[in-house]
Amino acid sequence: TGGGEGGVEEEDSKALVSMVSRLSMAMDVLQTATGSPIFLAVTRTRPSKLVEKITRELELTLIFAAPSNPHVEFVALGGTSLKTPRDKASPFEAFLTAQHIRCLYFRSRCDYVAPGEFDHPWCSRLRHTHHSLTSLDLFRFARRGASPPPPPPALSTRTTAASASASSPSTSFLARNRVRVERAHEFVELGSGLRAVLMVLYGLSDEEVRSRDVAQVLEEVEDEEDDDDDADDYTNFDAGQESLDRFALALGGKIVLPVAFAIIPGFLQNKDSWNHRHAGVLAISQIGEGCMKQIEEQLSSVVNMVLQSFGDPHPRVRWGAINCIGQMCTDFGPKIQKENHAAIVPALIQSMEDSTCIRVQSHAAAAIINFCDEATPDIISPYLEPLLSRLMALLQSNSRLIQEQAVTAVAAVSDAAGTHFVPFYDSFMPLLKKVLTVTVGRKDLRRLRGKVMECISLVGLSVGKEKFSADAATVMDVLVRTQAQRMEEDDPQAFYLMQAYARICRCLKEEFIPYLPFVMPGLIDAASHQPEIEVMDALEDDDDDATDGMETFQIGGKRFGVRTSALEDKVTAVSMIACFVNELQGGFLPYVEKTTGLMVPLLKFFYHEDCRSSAAQCLPDLVRCISSQGPSANEQVASFVKFVVPTLIESMQSEPDIEVLVVMVDSLSELINRATPGVLDVTLQKSISDAVLSICAERAERISERKAEAEEDGWDEEELEEAEADGEKDNELLDRVGDLIGACIRTHAKFGFFNIFEAPNENGTSLVQMSGNYLLPQNTPTERRVAICIFGDAIEYGDAQGAMYLDRVLPAMLAYCTDADADIRQAAAYGIGVSAEKCGGLFLQSGGDTSPGPLGAVISAPDSRSEENEMATDNAVSALMKIVEYQPNCLSPEDSRSAKLSFLSYLPMRGDEAEARICHGKLIRLASSGDADVLSPDGLNRFFGVLADVLGTPLLADEDIPAAVDLCKRLQTEAPEKVQAALGSLNEAQKMKLAAALS
Repeated sequence: TGGGEGGVEEEDSKALVSMVSRLSMAMDVLQTATGSPIFLAVTRTRPSKLVEKITRELELTLIFAAPSNPHVEFVALGGTSLKTPRDKASPFEAFLTAQHIRCLYFRSRCDYVAPGEFDHPWCSRLRHTHHSLTSLDLFRFARRGASPPPPPPALSTRTTAASASASSPSTSFLARNRVRVERAHEFVELGSGLRAVLMVLYGLSDEEVRSRDVAQVLEEVEDEEDDDDDADDYTNFDAGQESLDRFALALGGKIVLPVAFAIIPGFLQNKDSWNHRHAGVLAISQIGEGCMKQIEEQLSSVVNMVLQSFGDPHPRVRWGAINCIGQMCTDFGPKIQKENHAAIVPALIQSMEDSTCIRVQSHAAAAIINFCDEATPDIISPYLEPLLSRLMALLQSNSRLIQEQAVTAVAAVSDAAGTHFVPFYDSFMPLLKKVLTVTVGRKDLRRLRGKVMECISLVGLSVGKEKFSADAATVMDVLVRTQAQRMEEDDPQAFYLMQAYARICRCLKEEFIPYLPFVMPGLIDAASHQPEIEVMDALEDDDDDATDGMETFQIGGKRFGVRTSALEDKVTAVSMIACFVNELQGGFLPYVEKTTGLMVPLLKFFYHEDCRSSAAQCLPDLVRCISSQGPSANEQVASFVKFVVPTLIESMQSEPDIEVLVVMVDSLSELINRATPGVLDVTLQKSISDAVLSICAERAERISERKAEAEEDGWDEEELEEAEADGEKDNELLDRVGDLIGACIRTHAKFGFFNIFEAPNENGTSLVQMSGNYLLPQNTPTERRVAICIFGDAIEYGDAQGAMYLDRVLPAMLAYCTDADADIRQAAAYGIGVSAEKCGGLFLQSGGDTSPGPLGAVISAPDSRSEENEMATDNAVSALMKIVEYQPNCLSPEDSRSAKLSFLSYLPMRGDEAEARICHGKLIRLASSGDADVLSPDGLNRFFGVLADVLGTPLLADEDIPAAVDLCKRLQTEAPEKVQAALGSLNEAQKMKLAAALS
């Protein structure tokens, strides 16, 4: 993006945010952009609010390009704004009414510009060339057979911006096509946009718009070409598919689905025209994402309607139906897998037997891949025998297309089935290894060989190390030999090879360490590779060969291309290295220094968000790797932290992508937790505090902007859902921020962090002030819960400094203990328990004597042990027992005994494992101390029942097991009759478990 001379089209809004962030760093580009408003094409019908914010700040206006046509590039100098009142022109109409439009045609075309509205002669050349090939005029709504456009001007002629600005407003698209556009908008308002906008899209005359039947338009969609040579042609078929998708996303299911389902059944039942039946099934797949909520309400009916076309006499219809089911498995997973597996999987297995059409067979295997993406082992396992038998047959087909889809399907099935795949391992692995061996050096089989690598590694990961280890050495030998050979730059095996290494590493764990010397050099080279950026003149011929495999964008009069294959290889390599560090821990130690030097700069690698995420995720694992050497490595850990943390903090403050920012904040929190306590000096502590306050302020600004826009624009249901999704991202970010503050408190409370906690930033805000504000009742549940957790950590780990917040925080905890939100109840109950344990007499002085009331209300609620409420109830029970133990003055003797009996009747605790270990340990200590209630006949029944349930599980801490065994043996000696009576109340499984523990 850059001023009046160029434009850029990005494939999604995340990439757009990254692109704008990079450009904003170059002030000359930024000044050019803000000085010359332009239209910026994006591929999403409704871009994110963050994208809209950025484009407004840069005075850009968004228009929308076809999602599957990533080469459209528009530039318009119209000076209109993105945000317009409802009674004024929409951004789309603003584009159409712009008087001065310049189009850059390099790989695609535009139907919105008339002759005289451009100043690049390439527009005329492309227009003339395209007309000679297709009889279609790019610059006006012309039918086939229209008169050819005038010949293009010579390359030396070029209309100046001044002459373009002198163009009459009457030459604008909207002026030329006013009836057509108004007609389309009229139908959109009436809820019939699908018909009307389709007609406008296909360039019908005004009279045709009024009279033509939509069936004729949809019939023209069946213009698909099979030849790969024509894959770049943009046909009516392509336009129809893209349009249905965009209309559904833009208008929503409430408008589109009634119109579509009034048309589609008639198409599906048209016995005389396979074109209609084909268009019908593909239309369902295209509108699925935009009509998701409405289709979900009748999902089984829609699935059954599509499955009826699996037996259609025409192969294209069968192919289209399979394609539709595959797309629906993606759009409606995991619901469709759970509810419709019995109909879908057998139908796909049967379609894989369609030997009359290899495309149908291969596409059925491809749809199995979609299905398995959201299928659980329980869902897929009943079908493994027939499904894998059919895939085995397809693997031995003579068609490479079928072989490639089948081997990927086997990989997907094994991934979904997990250990259920073990019985089939010996049937598939020898064949897969054979293919991997016999295809060495076959250039025409490189993709198939790569897919076999993927399949072997996924199968190995699914069945586990014990089963796979016998074949792992052979497989790794072949993979290492493949890497040692010099692969060409476009060799698809490189991607599959790196992914296979990561999966095999996850499977073999420490047994993978001997392969690192062979694997790491290539990965480090790929991860270190700098993106290949090529500068091209914007007016040069667009040589497809020169730009093939490159992502291009334009700044000023220059075009830039980034080699996408090398960039993706870099992203994959970085991800694989991060995987190795995570899985191998201390075994990765020899590569820590090189990896650190590689990952830290990648925190600011704005060409790809996945690189930044992987680099951030890797850092805590590198700390763990260094720490594996023991206390002697403390100094090395400190050096690592001082080198890494400043860059990580800077990256957090400049990160434009919320999801990546979440990863970065989480990584900093984990890094602090794993490092030596006190490793952060005061300067770094203050930097973290300032970064957190800045991140939270920006979050609050985003929330306010969404609220204001919703009120001003009157957002509809779908826009509100999108805003809710953005809000969830911001809530997750706040959760991670709370974890980061808690990590600093836990590890640095004794190293000056409370001074930082209360120190204001340059805007006069401190962490304690921000947390206190979040605690107020008018705030969101996430904000209140995070505030409770922050103060809970301060009280738990801050000793006297933390206890000074109790008088302000405990009343809020008591109030929120009975909140409607279960997560808030859990946090409040935990905070009350911690306060009772840590604060001594201050607990009673701050109102702690009233705490048994709200805690009891949580425990005694009718649905206290429901899945939603169990965690909160577990924490309330634990808190009540801490009050019994540490604050006896808060309870009368009778209330104390009642609390213990409630405690006994509630156990075993299963929801919150951490609290469960504490409470089950507490039970053992009560019994060991001779507590009369626990050692009563009823109490012993409960004691032995609970102990039998939790022994050998994560619900009982390892350090409490010896004490439990010793206690049981002592009780057998001291009170054998009571013990025998208690054991008699257990079932056989519990008796056997206790007997084994005591033997």
